[in-house]
Amino acid sequence: MVFLSHTSFVTQEGSWFLDYKVWLKQGFIGVNFFFILSGFILSYNYYDKFSTLHYPSIVRFYWKRFLKIYPSTWVMLLLSFYFAQELWTNRNYISILLSNFLLVQAWVPNNGYQWFLNPPAWSLSVEIFFYFLFPFLIASLHKVKWTTGIIIVLGFILVQGVAIWFLDDPSIAKFWFYLFPLSNLALFLCGIGLYIMYKGIPLHHSIMRGTALEIVAIFVVIGCVAWHQQVPENFRFVIYYLPSAAALIFVFSFEQGMISKFLGNRVFVYLGNISFQFYLLHFLAIWFWCKVDYLYIQGLSQNLIVLLSFSSTLIGAVIMYHAIELPAQKMKR
Repeated sequence: MVFLSHTSFVTQEGSWFLDYKVWLKQGFIGVNFFFILSGFILSYNYYDKFSTLHYPSIVRFYWKRFLKIYPSTWVMLLLSFYFAQELWTNRNYISILLSNFLLVQAWVPNNGYQWFLNPPAWSLSVEIFFYFLFPFLIASLHKVKWTTGIIIVLGFILVQGVAIWFLDDPSIAKFWFYLFPLSNLALFLCGIGLYIMYKGIPLHHSIMRGTALEIVAIFVVIGCVAWHQQVPENFRFVIYYLPSAAALIFVFSFEQGMISKFLGNRVFVYLGNISFQFYLLHFLAIWFWCKVDYLYIQGLSQNLIVLLSFSSTLIGAVIMYHAIELPAQKMKR
C-alpha cells in the first residue's frame, strides 16, 4: 500500500489503477502498521533481555539496529543523488545531506529535509528514535500489567487528539502529527502493549474460529480505508488507523487461522525479509521510470510505469538484501 500510495502520477483516463487510487493513497496505514509491528517484534525478541538494564546488552542492541538500518540507507542516499538536482541549489544542502546521513531529518520542521533525497527514509529517522528508547521503555514496563500498557497508549492518543483538534492548520499539522517522532510514539508503545497482551492473555482457538477472526480483522482494516474520506486528514495520520492496525497484528500474532498459516510459508517469509529493502528502494524506482519516460520515451502508459517500478523495486530489493543486509548481519556476531 505504501508503494501504491506514492504513484501519484497516475491520472490517465482508463487506467485500471485510477479507479482504486482514492483507496490506495492511504499510505498512512502502512506507516502506522510498520511502527506498531516494530514495537511488537522488538518486544517479542528482547522483552526478557531488558528486564534490567545492562550496558553491554544495550550496546549490542544498538549495534545490531545500526547494522540493520544505516548501511542500506547510505547506499540509497548515494543513489538518490541522481534524482536530487534541486538539492544542490538549496542553501541548506549541507545540513539536509547531514540530517539524512544521520537519519535525524524527521526532527527538522522543514519539508526540504524529508523530501529532497529518499522521502520514505523519514520513517527510519523515527524508528531510530524508537530504538534508542526501547531498552529503557521495556525496563520500565516489564512488570506492569497489560491494562497499564493500554492506559499509557490511550493517554498518548488522547493528548494527540486534543492537540490535533486545536491545531488543525494543514500546512503544519503533517509535520507535527505525522512526521515528528514524538507524535508516532503512541504507535510504537501500542506495539509493546500488544506484546504484553499477547504474553499475558493466551488465546486458543480452533482453526475455523482463528480463520474467522483473521477475516474479520482484515475487513475492519478495509472498512477503515473505505470510510477514510469521512475523517479529517489530520486524524488519519496516527489516531484513525491505529485501532484497526493493532487489531490486525494482535489477531495474526497467534497464528491460529488458515490465513496466518499460509502467510507463514517460506515465500512470504522471504518477502518479509526483503521488505525493508523494498521500502527503501520503491520511491527511487518510481522516480527513475517517470524520469525515463519524460526524458527519453514520452509514451509509456501509466499502468506500465507502475508495473515497471514495482518489478524493478522487487529485483533491487533482492539484490540489496543479499549484497548489503545479509553481509551486515554477519557483522553482528
